[in-house]
Amino acid sequence: MGGEFAKTNISDPSIAKNLVTVTDSYEREAPDSLRNHEKADMPGSPSKTTKNKDNKRRNEKIIITAKNKPKSSVEKKVLELVQKNNKEKKEYDLIYGIIDKHFFMQNLTKQAKEEILVTMSLCKVKAGSTLCKQGSYGSYWYIINQGTLDVYIDDKYQKSMERGESFGEIALMNDAVRTATIKAKTDVFVWVLKREAFRKVIDFLFQMNYDENMKFLDTITLPLDNSFKSLLASNLLEEIYKANEYICKMGEDGNCMYIIKQGEVNCQLGDRLIRTLTKGDNFGQKAILFEGKRTLDVVARTNCIVYSISTEFFKTQLGENYKEALFFSYIALAFQSSKVFNKITEKMLMKLYKYFDIKNYGFGEVIFKKGEKVSTKLVVVLEGNIYDKMGSRILAKRSEILYETEMSENKEIISAHDLVAEPDCLVCFIDYDAFKKEL
Repeated sequence: MGGEFAKTNISDPSIAKNLVTVTDSYEREAPDSLRNHEKADMPGSPSKTTKNKDNKRRNEKIIITAKNKPKSSVEKKVLELVQKNNKEKKEYDLIYGIIDKHFFMQNLTKQAKEEILVTMSLCKVKAGSTLCKQGSYGSYWYIINQGTLDVYIDDKYQKSMERGESFGEIALMNDAVRTATIKAKTDVFVWVLKREAFRKVIDFLFQMNYDENMKFLDTITLPLDNSFKSLLASNLLEEIYKANEYICKMGEDGNCMYIIKQGEVNCQLGDRLIRTLTKGDNFGQKAILFEGKRTLDVVARTNCIVYSISTEFFKTQLGENYKEALFFSYIALAFQSSKVFNKITEKMLMKLYKYFDIKNYGFGEVIFKKGEKVSTKLVVVLEGNIYDKMGSRILAKRSEILYETEMSENKEIISAHDLVAEPDCLVCFIDYDAFKKEL
């Protein structure tokens, strides 16, 4: 066999149960509806005592954390409420334009952006007031509607901000310490979004989309059982990409995988097109399995909507052995899809777990050399393609078993040419004699 195998430590068959029987330690609390926004503790409104719930959502683009006891903020004291919530969608172009370009809100759906817009409140800050103080805690995001604010760091003037500028967005994720002091040079009117209101909007949209997400997940080929699909459906956040926009770039650190909900994406190696993926396809899972760099550029071929699933999500739900559980499930998926070996059950595969050898091959790396005997091992392709270099043809793709018909007939298979990874390839080798003996 070409090269040494990097054997993955998956010798304990019980590990597979982490995915087959998902732990029920995760309990999703029903989100508040938008009707409850009226109860939000907004600037200028009567103070209300509310209970923060330990409900954490993790995503590559957005991380929202609820604190058990938020720090007090000086900002609320200087904010005079002019209009609570923006139901009439005033200053639509101004606010939506900022949300649409914001670094962690730009990939939300149009519906989510508009819900954020109508949730914002208009407040006044009197000239001479200090809105934010360096080192103090804040929980609001601001968009300047009118007036001028001056920015100071360590009591030194830095710049002025006017209509159309925004600041304080980190407060939407947690109680953030302000890094600058901001003073009102004139009377200022600002659109304000509080973290709790932002959370309610997002939670409401998750609930609305839950059934739709479940139906979508049931139509795609992923190695997940129904319990885990339900968890995903409760936590998926859509990301929108325009045609020709990069979703991920080669060489970047990968900390999530993607599922295409709508549209098409191209997987590229430089200017070379490797493959085009469409609705229901997934990509980027090697980043979760190996926590390495991206090996391809992925570019939106059309306008598209994708879901991202972070490494942290899998760690949280499946535990420290999440990689082994996913490896097992991808292998099980290949057998379920096989025309020859589709009667092999997960229970049978658990008996073979100790024989699994998993290797990751880089682009063009030789998997079998010319003249090498192939039939000693069952070769399961988990990602990428096995390519006949001289014959210029793909012999096995993702979720396929190499030469499965010939292997089932116990034929001796000798490689006529070098068989290489294209573009890169994740393969599981199973000793075929052990396979027949165990089953």
